[in-house]
Amino acid sequence: MTKADLVEEISGKTGVSKNHTAIIVDRLIDSVCRALSEGKHLEIRGFGTFKVRERRARRARNPAAAPK
Repeated sequence: MTKADLVEEISGKTGVSKNHTAIIVDRLIDSVCRALSEGKHLEIRGFGTFKVRERRARRARNPAAAPK
């Protein structure tokens, strides 16, 4: 599902215009991104929990750069 699909579905179910629905969806996504970038833990009950986790760097190789 794309953001446009989400806007379409919410707009159809609520009767709110697509323009206003798109603004609301954008603000929601911006708020989630801002909270996560500030290191906050986000929990939306009945939907999910979001948090940023630091991971160790891992060693990898680029198969395209491998010698032939």
